[in-house]
Amino acid sequence: MSAKPSEEEIARRRLEKQARKETALPKTPPKTQKKRANDPRLEAEALGKWGLQRVCVDIGANLQSRCSYEEVERQVQRAALANVGAVVLTGCDVEGSLKGRRACEEWASRHAEQRVLFTAGVHPHEASTWSADAEAAVRDLATSPFLASLGECGLDYDRMLAPRDTQQATFRAQARLAKELKLPLFVHCRERDAAPQGGGGGGGEEAPPPLGAYADA
Repeated sequence: MSAKPSEEEIARRRLEKQARKETALPKTPPKTQKKRANDPRLEAEALGKWGLQRVCVDIGANLQSRCSYEEVERQVQRAALANVGAVVLTGCDVEGSLKGRRACEEWASRHAEQRVLFTAGVHPHEASTWSADAEAAVRDLATSPFLASLGECGLDYDRMLAPRDTQQATFRAQARLAKELKLPLFVHCRERDAAPQGGGGGGGEEAPPPLGAYADA
């Protein structure tokens, strides 16, 4: 077993190490490859070959809350090449619903072909944001000619990002509003009958009534 170096030896080694660092050549940064842009002609050809045999509608495109309008426009155009005749931008909260309406208005001002619509509502993950102001905003959005339905709303007991009673109250409120305005309702339902998981739901709670019960909310 070697003896422990003296304080002088440790200090000398530190100085030598520092000197080597100062005289060493700087490291060359790794080369980064520039992402090659897709050739629009080849992309259109590939999407056309893959395209659906019948024209279809994408009823749940979660784009406007995650992307710029330019990216939404690009994705809608790509969808058209695959025989998607209309796209519905999903509103999961008031802000996303407002963005959906703006995207539809922008699209309509630039394009005559292909319909782009939106939904207006509050997703169960965002149920805690429902309020009188949120309801007023959804009512206003419901007057848009580009509105496809209210929602996306419903129940989600998988991730429990909002308490069960809050989810149920927010769902009922939007079901009542859809009934009052005579509009379709885009319903989300995940793990509705599952036992509560984690913090938001608590333990030993009874499952809510069947979804059909909300039709008469």
